[in-house]
Amino acid sequence: MKVLNTILLILAISIVAAASALGIYAYQNIHYDEKPLEKTYAAGYEEKQVALDDGTVLNYAEGPKNGPALLLIHGQSMEWEDYSRVLPGLSQYYHVYAIDCHGHGESSHDPSKYTGVAIGQDFVWFIENVIRESCVVSGHSSGGILAAWIAANAPDDVLGIVLEDPPFFSVEPQEMQNTFAWRENFEIIHNFRNQTATNDYVVYYMENSYLWGLFGNLRKLTAESTKKYRAEHPGEPLKLWYVPYNWIHGTPLSGSL
Repeated sequence: MKVLNTILLILAISIVAAASALGIYAYQNIHYDEKPLEKTYAAGYEEKQVALDDGTVLNYAEGPKNGPALLLIHGQSMEWEDYSRVLPGLSQYYHVYAIDCHGHGESSHDPSKYTGVAIGQDFVWFIENVIRESCVVSGHSSGGILAAWIAANAPDDVLGIVLEDPPFFSVEPQEMQNTFAWRENFEIIHNFRNQTATNDYVVYYMENSYLWGLFGNLRKLTAESTKKYRAEHPGEPLKLWYVPYNWIHGTPLSGSL
């Protein structure tokens, strides 16, 4: 009996420890951006908005003027706050502008602007009318394509570009079908466009995601949770999974470089 009690005590302690660790991990993930953002604002950043003549609103954060201008362009499904871990450091050497792309963050969610040319043109306007000087343009992922587009189409506005893992690549069709990008993105989007059971891409993605499917029943649980949330919040995007509609039904980031 004494041995059994000892085993049960150890088991109980292990369960409590595991639950505590999981709780801490979950809390840190939910609030992962709070401290970096606090440091960002403490470094002198201010969130601002500017409206173009056609009514498009561009949301951005501007840091103190401590050097040449630097425009940061995030990737898909991100927003300017995702740069928060590096913004305080960058502000020591640059006059930083971190912008929300169309359909992301607090910038306008206008499907007619969800192309590379439209976004690129508006960002050139932003450089010329808000930054008002040539700048370094740094873009991550799809933001890197935008940075390259801006440099190619408005070279006088650009001092230099930094391309952070932009999707500039070529691959054979058969090779592509064995990649994560094909299974998790291209195949799902193609199938979504060729079905009529649901018009909500977020729900469809969660129900058919290759990534979430690797975790067994977790895909079913997250899909059900997503479907319930979308039903209770019609018209409201899930920030984590938001994908602009025309980036699915059109050609995102199109245009000549």
